Amino acid sequence: MSGVFIGQPTSVSEEGLPVLPPTLPPLSGVPGSSVTGVIPGGGSGGAAVPIATPSAGCAVSVAVAFGEALSSDPTIQAVLGCPRDAGTSLTLVGQRFQQGQMLWRDTRQIVALAQNRQYWRVADTWNEGLPAEDPALTPPEGLLQPVRGFGFVWRADPTFQAVLGWATAPELPFSSTWQEFEGGSLLLGLDGLVYAVPVASSGQYLGGVAP
Repeated sequence: MSGVFIGQPTSVSEEGLPVLPPTLPPLSGVPGSSVTGVIPGGGSGGAAVPIATPSAGCAVSVAVAFGEALSSDPTIQAVLGCPRDAGTSLTLVGQRFQQGQMLWRDTRQIVALAQNRQYWRVADTWNEGLPAEDPALTPPEGLLQPVRGFGFVWRADPTFQAVLGWATAPELPFSSTWQEFEGGSLLLGLDGLVYAVPVASSGQYLGGVAP
């Protein structure tokens, strides 16, 4: 089975030197879950994006891509607080599931968004020395077993399998915008909608609204 590689990211600096992935903070598990390696929001990478009018009392402005979403749902800003950066345009890797989606970014962070509004932030700890998939698992006809980093997380925890279901399409890269806030992250998902993901390793996300 093939898919977009989501193991060790590769990039080079302007001087042509390899850029290593950031050092991850100490890993911890999701409460009530067998997945380990949960990391908080944050990270750099991508290109700076246009910013909108600063929110009242905030020194940093909200990215233009998210202005309408915040206006349509004041609860998002109440939960997230002020922006911590100007936001970045970047390429994420995403995969659709029966009941949600999984996203990967260049800081080796995986975010799982379920249709029931649950979310998880998990560190991508998969590497080439680990199996890409489990040949003992046979998905129903027309569905897929996630592979590599997504599959490693999905297979390790029955909660992911139960809440997300099987994958419905292969992984694919897509253009997104990501902005960090005091209380979490705003991002564009694989479906083009805006999601507000609190900084905690798991919980309930907000949004799922058009940008």
